[in-house]
Amino acid sequence: MRSEAKIGITGMNFGFRWRGFFGDRTDCGEEARHFVLAIARGHMPVEAVTTKIKIQEINLLEQFEQTLTNLDGQPSSDLFVSVWDCVPPLFPGTQEPGAFFTVGRGMFETDRIPDSWIPKCFQMDEIWVPNEFNWHSFRNSGIPEGKLFKLPPTTDLDLYTPMGPKAELPGGTKFKFLASSEWLIRKGWDLLLEAYWEEFSSEEPVVLLIKTWSRSEKNYKQQIEEKARTLGADKRAQVILLDSSFPFEEMPMIYRGADCFVLPSHGEATGLSYMQAMGCGLPAIGTGWGGNLEFMNKENSYLLNHELVSVPEGAYEDDPLLTSGHRWANPDKDHLKATMRRVFKNQAEAQSVGQRGRAYLEAHCSYDKIADILKAKLTSLLEY
Repeated sequence: MRSEAKIGITGMNFGFRWRGFFGDRTDCGEEARHFVLAIARGHMPVEAVTTKIKIQEINLLEQFEQTLTNLDGQPSSDLFVSVWDCVPPLFPGTQEPGAFFTVGRGMFETDRIPDSWIPKCFQMDEIWVPNEFNWHSFRNSGIPEGKLFKLPPTTDLDLYTPMGPKAELPGGTKFKFLASSEWLIRKGWDLLLEAYWEEFSSEEPVVLLIKTWSRSEKNYKQQIEEKARTLGADKRAQVILLDSSFPFEEMPMIYRGADCFVLPSHGEATGLSYMQAMGCGLPAIGTGWGGNLEFMNKENSYLLNHELVSVPEGAYEDDPLLTSGHRWANPDKDHLKATMRRVFKNQAEAQSVGQRGRAYLEAHCSYDKIADILKAKLTSLLEY
């Protein structure tokens, strides 16, 4: 799809037209906003084009647009790289006028991508994936290596920082485990509740705070209550649901108000919630498989043992793209229990792990680092 127009480097106003779910509070929308802001802070031309979806939040979109305006983000007036940071079914079939290069930002949470995505991926000049995990899953699904480029995820480390006010979370002086994500089977909520209630008793000064939400009609409060009755959790440690209507911009305060982030996910495309928590200095417990390994390792976080298993049929209701043949990780519950106990008993060690996590993000995943990668990519395209 690349244009055959001759390009001169000198004086060329060459940048990005970035399409994304800028009004969406899911990881996909969050990631797109961070990339555009990183580009603008890196003083490259960028134009943000909103891809609208049903759950778009106008206030969030307006806040992003105002931030971009304050950074003096400007569209490219000559040629641009067209980036479709959405999902492959929305990738274009033809090149838009003025686009020198057309890119699809692609990722998935299992060991392969959906078959229906493959033709769309071949229509793009390149597919930009967030990590080695997705580089291999796309390649193993038939996308040529030469069509793949790794652009790591990023987040605003000035916003997600250990410095700043803390939210007054329920639980008083108890040690606070925090889990935050959409209510999906893939996130491992059932495993987390089982491990927590089996490991900790009501006599211990510990609480599990759950901040979640659902796009479907799932009653997750009822599911938690049913799990509690099954396990006899009325005699076990406290679990508190946080109000899901917390303003989006208050998430850094919530992270800073907790003591440890934990989510035994079966698979992550990027693992943005881990990154945000680590940015705030929290020690993070996550599965040792998936896209989160791009920035989580045994030195800066707590990685859970696991085995690869076929995706269960029940997960298809959450995401119809999860079909027969896909595999994901099944975290080891006993290791999760032992790891939560370790963090609780060795809080000084856990704080050191959290500090190393923050330092790693500063060194590898900051806006400046991502802007440098994209500047180098623009240069390579111009010289191509």
